[in-house]
Amino acid sequence: MVPFIPVSIPVDGSFVPVAFMFAYQISTNRNRNFYILTFITSVLITTIAFVWHKLGLLHFYKGMNIFHVFLLDVGISILAYWFTNLFVKLNQSVKS
Repeated sequence: MVPFIPVSIPVDGSFVPVAFMFAYQISTNRNRNFYILTFITSVLITTIAFVWHKLGLLHFYKGMNIFHVFLLDVGISILAYWFTNLFVKLNQSVKS
């Protein structure tokens, strides 16, 4: 598994989750559409990753490219959103 792990793990492990948590908080507190905010956040993160790639600070291996980063960001954030909604509903059903 180690050869497939990209160099961007520090970014993916710290900045990306915080950015998506911020998008989730905005969507729940201000009644915004989470899916649109996820798309916008993913575009911003992908843009930052593209700039880092052009500066030589981020390297892709094994056929990975910037579009894969975008798809992974969108996919993982939507999956996390669905699980969060599931746990919120389970918590509400246990309390009532």
